[in-house]
This record gives sequence, C-alpha cells and structure tokens, in this order.
Amino acid sequence: MTEQPQAPNEVGRFIGLILIVIGALWIAASGLCTAVFAVSLFVDGGGTDLAEASSILLLMLVYGGGSALIGLGVFAIGRWLRPKR
Repeated sequence: MTEQPQAPNEVGRFIGLILIVIGALWIAASGLCTAVFAVSLFVDGGGTDLAEASSILLLMLVYGGGSALIGLGVFAIGRWLRPKR
C-alpha cells in the first residue's frame, strides 16, 4: 500500500508564519535596544569608569541576550510549525 500525502495544515502554517514574524521582531528589538543603551553608555559617559561600564555592559548583555534567546525560541517554534512543502 502506498501512503497518501497529507494535506498541509494551513492553520498551523499560518500560526507558524505569525510566530516567525514575532520571533524575528523580538530578536531585532532586543538587539537594537541593547545596542542603543550600550552606545549611550559610552557617548554620555556620565563619569563612569571602565570597570563600572563593563559591569553595566555585562548586565545589558545578560538581559538583552536572554530576551533574544526567548525570541529565538519563538522563531524556532514558528519554523517547526511551518515546514517546507
């Protein structure tokens, strides 16, 4: 017996597309927000020394990186729901 090819789940593909877009926007927003705050830290200065600036940068990378990883997870779930035909 030969197997009949399954009809693509159009609702799942649409939800996958929505999750892909949300994940990509989430990653972009996290990266841009972290970059803007990092640049403003060095442009403004505000009397911060290198040790304090590096600790602030590390904190920004932890929070921004964690948020970007969540966005990457949303993107990956969207790709899983929207396989190639």
